[in-house]
Amino acid sequence: MPDGLKETGSPSAQDKKSLLLAHTFIESLDDEDVDRLAQHARLMTYGAGETIFRKGDPGLSMMVVIKGCVRISTITSEAKEIVLNLIQAGEVVGEIALLDGKERSADATAIQFTEALVLERRDFLPVLERNPRAAIRMLEVLCDRLRRTSEQVEDLIMTNAVRFARVLVRLAEQFGHEVDVGMQIDLRLSQSELGKITGTTRETLNRQLAEWREQDIIALESGKIVIRNMRALKRIGDGER
Repeated sequence: MPDGLKETGSPSAQDKKSLLLAHTFIESLDDEDVDRLAQHARLMTYGAGETIFRKGDPGLSMMVVIKGCVRISTITSEAKEIVLNLIQAGEVVGEIALLDGKERSADATAIQFTEALVLERRDFLPVLERNPRAAIRMLEVLCDRLRRTSEQVEDLIMTNAVRFARVLVRLAEQFGHEVDVGMQIDLRLSQSELGKITGTTRETLNRQLAEWREQDIIALESGKIVIRNMRALKRIGDGER
């Protein structure tokens, strides 16, 4: 089985088709091609912290995330983990290696219980070749990923406060929803995990979060971060005092 994946129970082709159609990219395909992909797709599950694939593994498949969240990261020469992207439900993982047939370009790890439908390269590429609209949509997905990664790399040269603020704003845009007291990030991240995403130590992160809590910029509710003053956080992210 490619990428060391762990297969779970097999849902019906119709169930898999419904799950695939929740992804905007799949919606651009003809119904016949969606049926064909659903017949071959495999449903996989991963526990929190479980490796999905590692950099250098064969790129034989792409995954459509159905539930959960996946961290895309790489290890520097100083053995420091750099988070490149967080992939949420409705997005795809592993599309680069699937398209060019080369090795995985980064590590993928489930940061919470995750379900994904796996599409093999041999099944997916013929569908893409027949659907120019789908090919364009895939290019849009790749461009969006490149923009996100560029933002992450740019953040690394910023001061801690600016970097932290930008990360929280992006997490709110990607995973947040409005509550009575502000914008809640619906992603339960440990301090260690958040430290990896912001590229800093746990101690430095704790000091900054404590300062923002005192200033009523953020709050912690049931283990989740709530942004109480988004305007102030964006000003910090823009480098303003």
